[in-house]
Parts: sequence; C-alpha cells; structure tokens
Amino acid sequence: MIFIEHFITQTGKNLVCSNESGKIVINKYDNKISKIIFNLDNTIPGRIYFAMLNPVTKKYFITPLVDNTVTITTRISAYPGIWNTLLLGIQDDYEIVDENIDQSKVTYVSNEFKRIVNEVTGQAMTSNIL
Repeated sequence: MIFIEHFITQTGKNLVCSNESGKIVINKYDNKISKIIFNLDNTIPGRIYFAMLNPVTKKYFITPLVDNTVTITTRISAYPGIWNTLLLGIQDDYEIVDENIDQSKVTYVSNEFKRIVNEVTGQAMTSNIL
C-alpha cells in the first residue's frame, strides 16, 4: 500500500500545513492511504484528538492522535469538500465516545484549520480555500 504523508505543525493555538500549497488534498480514488502527521509544541495538556467537521453531514468525526498521526479513512475520503478541523486536548481521565464531549473535560482547543480538501471527482473544490 502506498502512503501519502501530510504534515501539520501546531504552535500554541495555530495549525499550519507545511507543504508548498499550504493545504492538504485528499483524493478518494488515488488508491493511496493519507496520513496527517502532527509536529506538536508539547503545550497541549491531556489526550489529543483531531476533530473534523464533515462538509456534507455537518457532523464532527473525532479521532485520537496515535503517535501524533491521524490516518484518513473512507469515513473521511467518501465526502467531498472542505473539512474544517480542530485539535482538542481532553483530560487524561476522560475519553470521547460517539463524538460526544463533556465540555468541562476540554483542556485545549486550537484555532480552526480550514485547509483539508477532499477531491472525490479528481477536481478540487477550491471556492472557499483561503
């Protein structure tokens, strides 16, 4: 299997994509697995999760970072559009289940990162990209 690695650097509340275009483009039909690898500044207390707002269903998909990495599955690549995302810090004694979050357990929320684009048809949807 071929992997495509994308890198995001977190500094304080800011998330920045380190590739030349400044965005992450995912294509469902590439037959490749995309990974987002985070370079963290070690200021986030607790467990770290990546929250992705689905542009079609308007529901969040929330997944924990494992070794500072998120693997993009068909749960994400099946929906075209621009995914708005956040990094979340959650207290160590709490686990997010079914995308429900006890707000009192949140220790960190990044600024919104709006630079993940899913091209299902092979042509990027770029109308809202900064």
